Amino acid sequence: MRYVPSTTVLSMVVYGASGLAFVGANLLLARELSTEQFALLTLLVALNTLGYHLAPLGVDGVVTRGHLDLGWPLLKRVTAVAAAVGIAVAIGAFLLYGVSVAMAMLLLASTAAGGVMLVAAARFQREHHATGGRACE
Repeated sequence: MRYVPSTTVLSMVVYGASGLAFVGANLLLARELSTEQFALLTLLVALNTLGYHLAPLGVDGVVTRGHLDLGWPLLKRVTAVAAAVGIAVAIGAFLLYGVSVAMAMLLLASTAAGGVMLVAAARFQREHHATGGRACE
């Protein structure tokens, strides 16, 4: 078992590899897309990342610490709040950056879904599903 890395090291390796893949994909896209297309893609990725991390408004941290009862009432509230943040991001992108209505709607959907996903991930983290029921090392 000493050759098997801890779950923390393993997750760091996966996180680092995903970062390298993101850099590689960006370099390939920068080469193939026009400047305007690449700028729009980069803007949408940045707004989506910012939006879905803001969407749960901290509920994901509270869920991770185990201070909330999980169930349909919480899911409904998180979905409503994440959708509201998604609407704000979509309107901001439309008004400030001039993205199309279709792209703004895409941002709305991805922000809201990402916010709900973060809360779901927080629940799994609280229950240690990623580590087979044992705490992270």
